[in-house]
Amino acid sequence: MDSQQDVTVKNWDGTWTYHPRVKVRPESVEDLVEIVTDPVRFPSPVRPAGSMHSTARMNGDDEGGTMVDMTAMNRILHFTDDTVTVEAGAPMATSPRR
Repeated sequence: MDSQQDVTVKNWDGTWTYHPRVKVRPESVEDLVEIVTDPVRFPSPVRPAGSMHSTARMNGDDEGGTMVDMTAMNRILHFTDDTVTVEAGAPMATSPRR
């Protein structure tokens, strides 16, 4: 699991900037459990982030906390004709089409 401290993060077009105390990129559910159960290494608030394509302030107006970059958890877990189950970081473009 990659982790960085005191970083500056911008959305895709640079319209907002966020300064999390920790930015972490989990690769498994076990990594996520570690993040939400260790407030010393991963301080609150703990907020998820995806592809950073939104123009809204998805991470709020406060500084600090932990930004959880979900992009490494991008697997398609299961799909049927009616339902697709994916990990939280899966972009819609990877969804199976019929």
